[in-house]
Amino acid sequence: MTTTTMSFSFGCWNVRGLGDLIKCDLVRDTFVTNCSDIVLLKETKLSNVTRYKAQTFLPHNLDTFIHLDAVGASGGLLTAWNSRKFKLISSSQHTFSCSVHLDSELDSKQFWITNVYGPAFKR
Repeated sequence: MTTTTMSFSFGCWNVRGLGDLIKCDLVRDTFVTNCSDIVLLKETKLSNVTRYKAQTFLPHNLDTFIHLDAVGASGGLLTAWNSRKFKLISSSQHTFSCSVHLDSELDSKQFWITNVYGPAFKR
């Protein structure tokens, strides 16, 4: 009996805004260098992320994503993955989080990943 397991590269980054093209290039180049298969971006400060905009900060292999829009000038989450390695089963979005339920193409293992970002309240 042969057992095959999948390994993948995972990245998580509080980017503190993706409005600047220089920062978008830095984010994309970092994930290209790390060969990331799944990334969680926090504090994107973006609303209505289009595929065109996503291509400015995601490498080509991270071709599928879900996002939670920023509110005003704060927040915003984006979770992206390589669709050749993972298929989306389901997703859920809440005020400060978005979750994806993924299925590995190699070994059919399923797992959840939750991306969380919340405001810091002053006391």
